[in-house]
Amino acid sequence: MPIQLPNFKVPRTEPAGRALESAGLMMWLTAKPLRGLLAGAAVGVVAYTCIAIIPIYVKAYEFRNAAYKETQLAVTNAESADRIRDTLYQKAQALDLPVEEDEIKAESSVNSAPIGTVTSLMDDSAPTHQTADVDIEVSYAVPVKFPGHTFYLKFEIHERDDSGTIDR
Repeated sequence: MPIQLPNFKVPRTEPAGRALESAGLMMWLTAKPLRGLLAGAAVGVVAYTCIAIIPIYVKAYEFRNAAYKETQLAVTNAESADRIRDTLYQKAQALDLPVEEDEIKAESSVNSAPIGTVTSLMDDSAPTHQTADVDIEVSYAVPVKFPGHTFYLKFEIHERDDSGTIDR
């Protein structure tokens, strides 16, 4: 004889579909072609943005690195501010960055101090110790063109080195 289970009645609740429909989400979940189109458009916008912006940041990093290296070399070799400016301008042109020569501010100075005792400070023929100080500042903006809008990525570089010792 089969076992008879008691007949329990479960209270009826609203189906999940109606709750989603009332929130306006049912259309979103069932419209797969539209969802795929929107997802594809979002991926396309992100890809286009990355393709437009990442190369600019890579070039800006290379230019910043060139400015740092130029600061180090200029301190060691006691280069003039004009030579520093020309070198950085050529690097900016090679990287195709919109940097004008007057946007590059470079200062370079060489200071001499006699080496020795107090008595050698009065002697002009005493050996001298030279130190160099280099300060470079560059500010520029790169235009990024999107359909319907152009915005500018702004970059500022400031490199300073006053640790240079020149013994000649």
